[in-house]
Amino acid sequence: MTSKHHSRPAPGAGSQSEHPRQQLTTLYTRVASAYVEQGPPRFAYAGRRLVEIACVGVGDTVLDIGTGRGAVLFPAAERAGRSGRVVGIDVALGMVEHTRAAISEKGLPQADVHLMDAENLLFPDESFTHVLCSDR
Repeated sequence: MTSKHHSRPAPGAGSQSEHPRQQLTTLYTRVASAYVEQGPPRFAYAGRRLVEIACVGVGDTVLDIGTGRGAVLFPAAERAGRSGRVVGIDVALGMVEHTRAAISEKGLPQADVHLMDAENLLFPDESFTHVLCSDR
């Protein structure tokens, strides 16, 4: 006797014909606008703590992989200061758009965010003093 397991995407994640990675991208794009206010509050704490543990300092260059709404990016930008550079990447267009707007609102010229997959980075080797990624 065999059984077939059919997984269903999370509500709002996209159609079943989408690849699982695309389903996640679609989901995070849809929730991006409310993610900071309604997402888990531990993200902000974890982001600040990761930046502290990594000893990000003035003038450092930081890559934040899976930046989302900037839980790591913003504290890294504050610590790197205007002489540093912080780049966030994410595969979800909604996250990138909202984070880019927040960067502008906060007046952080040393920070930027790009739509990019961590499996296909478009930066030269040794571009960053720190490469950070936090899923919590």
